[in-house]
Parts: sequence; structure tokens; C-alpha cells
Amino acid sequence: MNTEEFERVNRLDYDGRHQEAFDLVCKLSEENDPMALFDLSIRFYSSEGQWPEVLKIKPDLIKSNELADAGKRELESLANTNDGEAMRMLAYLYLGHLCPYHKDINEAEAWLLKSVAAECHFASNDLATFYQNNNVVEAKKWYKYAEDHGCRVIQNSNLET
Repeated sequence: MNTEEFERVNRLDYDGRHQEAFDLVCKLSEENDPMALFDLSIRFYSSEGQWPEVLKIKPDLIKSNELADAGKRELESLANTNDGEAMRMLAYLYLGHLCPYHKDINEAEAWLLKSVAAECHFASNDLATFYQNNNVVEAKKWYKYAEDHGCRVIQNSNLET
């Protein structure tokens, strides 16, 4: 999954170029970029209180939900090609990180495990975090896995082995 073009949206918003960012996220959404679809979904859900600040638009919950559904379909399509990053983003969707729709903790866990199985080793950080409060043994396993694969970006002294 390539997110380079989408990352420009955040840079434009950070630079205060909100109309350009909005125009780009709309263009990318029309091209079915899944991350742009979720970004636009959130903007239509509410453009208030976002960081970085974004162009203020009128909420439209129907459009927001439609965009989130389209983003989900795009991620599923990529996941069907064994794209581990798309699988990780599906987990984020089900964790409620990408939009307020589709939250399902069991689906999130399943997609994180599939992501690691598809060799997206970075998802092991998410698994360590996912398990840290309810299954320390499992959390330590994934914490070590991330360390062993040179991709650990989280720090939790309780998970050190």
C-alpha cells in the first residue's frame, strides 16, 4: 500500500494550506485511495478540533459513512492481494482509529495477526499494545517479535524480557 501521495495532505494542512489539502484529499478519494477516503470521511464527520487544523466544512454523516465504507472496501481489496499494511489499516479501522464506524475488537485482533503473517512485522508493535492490558504473556511475545525484527517503536518496561 502506497501512502506517499496521501501524506502530502497532512503536510499541506500543517503548512496552513487547507484548501489545497482539501482539494488533494478529494482528488485522491476520487481515485479510491483508502487513506484519503477515511480522511475525507472524518472531515465530513466533523472538521472541528482536528490537528492539524483542516478546512472547515459542513458535517454530512451520510457522506461520511459512505466514504468510510468505500475506504473499507479498498483496504479489503488490497488485503486480498496479501498486502500486510492494508491488513494493519483494516485493524486500525476496527479499532476505531480511522473513523467512528465499523468498530469490532475481534476483527481488529484478527487483522493484526493476519498482517504479521503477511510479513508486515511492524504490526507486532500494535499487537504488543493490543495485549498489554489483558494478556501480558502475549504482549511480551509481540514486543520481543518487534525487537527481533528491528521494528520496535513502542516502549513499555513491563514488557521487557
